[in-house]
Amino acid sequence: MHLDVTSDAGVANPYVSILNNDISYGDIGTYSETNCGKVYENDKWTAWERPFYLKIADDSPNDMTVTVNVTINSENGLDEEKVW
Repeated sequence: MHLDVTSDAGVANPYVSILNNDISYGDIGTYSETNCGKVYENDKWTAWERPFYLKIADDSPNDMTVTVNVTINSENGLDEEKVW
């Protein structure tokens, strides 16, 4: 998965930084799902293994809208020639 941040006009947002924009969730089977790797301690969800982090600048405008573009690459396990 790859993340990037743009403003409403589609240009890079100067108030937002992505601290880790490339994250791998490994192999996910057909009709399956995954998450950022929930970590449980004593049957309570306490953290993530593979989160993504956004840093918002201290001088960002109030009520600012941030658009996060998520790009997911996948391959067809039955046909190695097809990449989605």
